[in-house]
Amino acid sequence: ATGWKLSIDRNVGSFSCAKLIREDARRRVEEVVVGALLKLEDDELKGEYFPLEKSVSWAEKSGGMSSAEADQLRAHGALFEETDCSDTRNWPDARGVFMSNNKKLFVHINKEEHVSFFCVGTSGEGAIHFQEMFKHICKALSSSEASIFDEEQQMYGRSDNLGFLLSSLDKIGTGMTVQLIVKVPKLTKRQQIDFMSNHTGLTFTNIHIPAEGKKVPLQDLFALSVPQLLGSSESDILNRLIEGTNELAKHEKTLAAGRKKLWLLEERPKVLIIGASESLADDVSHATRLAKEYHLGLVTSQEAVQLEIDKDSKLGRTAKWYLDAGKPVPREVVRDAMMDLLKDKEGLSHQVRIAGAGAPSGWVCSGFPASPEEVEMLMAAEIKPNKIISLKPDAVVEQAVVARRLGRRREKYERRIFYLQDEPANQTAQKDSNFEKLSEDRGNLVAEATTAYTAGYDKLVKVLGKLGPVEVVLSGEMEVQAKQMSLHISTAGTTATMTTVGGAEPMPAGAPAKTTAMANGDHIYE
Repeated sequence: ATGWKLSIDRNVGSFSCAKLIREDARRRVEEVVVGALLKLEDDELKGEYFPLEKSVSWAEKSGGMSSAEADQLRAHGALFEETDCSDTRNWPDARGVFMSNNKKLFVHINKEEHVSFFCVGTSGEGAIHFQEMFKHICKALSSSEASIFDEEQQMYGRSDNLGFLLSSLDKIGTGMTVQLIVKVPKLTKRQQIDFMSNHTGLTFTNIHIPAEGKKVPLQDLFALSVPQLLGSSESDILNRLIEGTNELAKHEKTLAAGRKKLWLLEERPKVLIIGASESLADDVSHATRLAKEYHLGLVTSQEAVQLEIDKDSKLGRTAKWYLDAGKPVPREVVRDAMMDLLKDKEGLSHQVRIAGAGAPSGWVCSGFPASPEEVEMLMAAEIKPNKIISLKPDAVVEQAVVARRLGRRREKYERRIFYLQDEPANQTAQKDSNFEKLSEDRGNLVAEATTAYTAGYDKLVKVLGKLGPVEVVLSGEMEVQAKQMSLHISTAGTTATMTTVGGAEPMPAGAPAKTTAMANGDHIYE
């Protein structure tokens, strides 16, 4: 940000609004308000009133401010012109600017409202911060209103239901406007300003940059503000500006870093989540949460198989035979079904990209690929994820996977297969004679499968590196893992706190996988 402006507008209660007011009443407003401002006793608020040039309404400065005073106010961004006003009757009579001696507080008289208090801040040393700006204006508002009441028995117009009453309907309530001045050259060059305005909900007002000689500068300077809604509080307005500006800055920095597309807008996440629980026990909790959070298509073994059954394809008929028999669908059938679904997702993404309409598609795939051979299948099909997250198995993970698989049950009559963890209402199924364990889960079969997955993990991650950088997350509390995964997906490229496997620079032969370990919410690097 290069600067900011905070303004709060008010009208004096018994007078018509500035757009309808008569000449004699406008002069009376100037007399009442300026009189109150000149009586401010706080050293930070004391100042001088400058009627506009050629105004004769203020007796102490008939004829208005001098050209030098006008240039000074203009340099501070505090002077307003006839073109800035919607009502120019009797221009420039009874209009002017109050400026504090320390040049931190300015007040427009009879511009669009009776009075508009504002502060202008700039970046750099000695800059006035927002909290200080708000403090100055609130102090000036309360002191001037108290003086007006003492002298005239009037207050700033206010309704118990609507808040402060103003002629600009979009300002009724708080009367507050916050503007942030920013330069966004990358987004301006890409002609993405209207797009970002719709995306962030902010109003972008271009600030003209004059040419220097024959060189025409890029018009990349904008004032950001929040379209106000009736009922919004001061904190609502400020928070919406902060959130929108942060989003804008994120995309400007993304483009400045060399990316060709706006992450999450023009380019959507295509996420692979690899883990023992995901591959061996159909755990889709992480994928489901991310799909909901980022509005992504969900690719799971259950969905892929069900789609094939609904299509009555050869794969679907094979899968249905196993399910009707109360048996798990073989891995090769699940694998082929998930490949078909991923190809469909990739095709949708490509069609949207070519058509240029609507938001680009994205997806999150859980538990696939689970072997180097399945990675090779993705590569052969040219399915290219841009985010790969691998949950590294350890003793804790192995125990969790075994426990989940040992909680898998089959209904004897309907032949439906489910996990006790996913259906709390069926927790009694462990002792219910209507449910039974699957033969695939008896004895040491589950433990052996989990051990085999763990033994082949490093090889799997190394091969995954051919698809792109791999974020390897160690075991921990699910909420901590979820936070790290969300951070990774929300950031274009790699996260600032992550180390990766694979990608542009292959891992040296025999090198251990670098991981981002997480314990009690802290980041630990290995």
